[in-house]
Amino acid sequence: MAQMTTPQPPVVPALLAHHCAAVFDAPEPEPQADAEYSSDEDEDPRFAAWHEAYVADTEAEAAEEASQSGEPPQAPAHSEQAAILAPLNAQRYQQLKEEEREFVNDANLEHVLEISRQRAATEEAGCHLVEAERQKLRAVRHVAYPRVIYGPMLQRDKERIANLNNIYNCNDVEAIQMLRMRRAHFYALVKTFRGRGLLTDSIHTTVDEQVAMFLHAVGHNQRFRVIHNTFRRSTETISRYFQQVLYAIGEVRGKMIKPASMNTPTKIKNSYRWFPYFRDCIGAIDGTHVTTKVPRSMSATFRGRKHYTSQNVLAVVDFDMRFTYVLAGWESSAHDASILADSLSRPDGLQIPDGKFYLGDAGYACRPRILPPFRKTRYHLNEFSAKHRPLNARELFNLRHSSLRVMIERAFAALKNRFKVLDQKPVHTFDTQVKLVLSCCILHNWILGWGEDEFFEDVVTFDEVETSHGVDAGDNDI
Repeated sequence: MAQMTTPQPPVVPALLAHHCAAVFDAPEPEPQADAEYSSDEDEDPRFAAWHEAYVADTEAEAAEEASQSGEPPQAPAHSEQAAILAPLNAQRYQQLKEEEREFVNDANLEHVLEISRQRAATEEAGCHLVEAERQKLRAVRHVAYPRVIYGPMLQRDKERIANLNNIYNCNDVEAIQMLRMRRAHFYALVKTFRGRGLLTDSIHTTVDEQVAMFLHAVGHNQRFRVIHNTFRRSTETISRYFQQVLYAIGEVRGKMIKPASMNTPTKIKNSYRWFPYFRDCIGAIDGTHVTTKVPRSMSATFRGRKHYTSQNVLAVVDFDMRFTYVLAGWESSAHDASILADSLSRPDGLQIPDGKFYLGDAGYACRPRILPPFRKTRYHLNEFSAKHRPLNARELFNLRHSSLRVMIERAFAALKNRFKVLDQKPVHTFDTQVKLVLSCCILHNWILGWGEDEFFEDVVTFDEVETSHGVDAGDNDI
């Protein structure tokens, strides 16, 4: 720190000081009563006294310089020249005064800086005192209310990494139990999200962990504070990444949920039981009830034949058990036919190509592009067996219709067995519940792209039922 110095008075040239003394010390002339006062410079007595002193000093200074240089002295300046130079010298005097003020300000600059440093040091000391008082208050408060002491962050990171490795880096059995899909499906899904820029790695959380937290939540229908113990993340962090992954899954719906193919399905083409009778069938349509939680004022409309509140979801499935259309959010009390009419009337709703049809259950009316079974006739598969074979053409049609339409029931069963958030009481808002239905169907189609797994139940064949069923060959032509 620079040493503080006391500013010295400015050094004024002797000539200027002499001029000032000559001007301000000159006696005031007595005003003449007969003469009229004039404000011109040449008639001002003080200006005249200053001018005479200036001329005398100038001549004395010139004579001194001449004696020192050895040159002869110059002749005194002419009075006219002196009169011309006088205003210029006065202007120079004002300039010297301004320089004097600047000198004083520069000399005080160090003093001002020193005062600022002392003030800053005082404020910093005051801040330290305030912080010390706060620490004392916190200590008193913690004695009265002991706070929770967490382990070192490094130890928690080690535990979290160990848990994550146990979840999706161990084996397929552990991955299916925790993430509801195999490791290959999981890593391919993460790669898709990262490649499309839908999810990005943060400073502390990777895309793998974000997707794993979402799958763990929807697969087991667990609250965020329960997932907190597994992933060692705060509930706010889990909720934030849950919404981000939910949005990312919705962005790939155009790729995963596509309309059914116009070609005859391989399952029908390669079976004598369904070809050529169902060669124009491209899938099955049905509704399913998904458990939901709504406000008490809306619970009456969401309570239908089930004893709990649910939403009626309309879905269309092809014969590979992939969802080709999903409409969620309808009340449980709504009829399947009403939901179908609504989906057909939407601009972006269900589109059924000309010449093609979907298989529907008895809840749908017989209409173009929708083929239901015969009413008041045995239909469900459990009503047929080796001892209870079809007795007529209608029962045979219903048996084959039911054995082909069972694909949508298998898809619903696999969907709800895999994602328990659709089969148990949810904990999210209703808007999120509707989005979760679509997201789970998208993930269902994603997994089917790699083949069936443990969540798909085996289907029962009825070849032995139709063998020697007692129906004439002509009765097969319906």
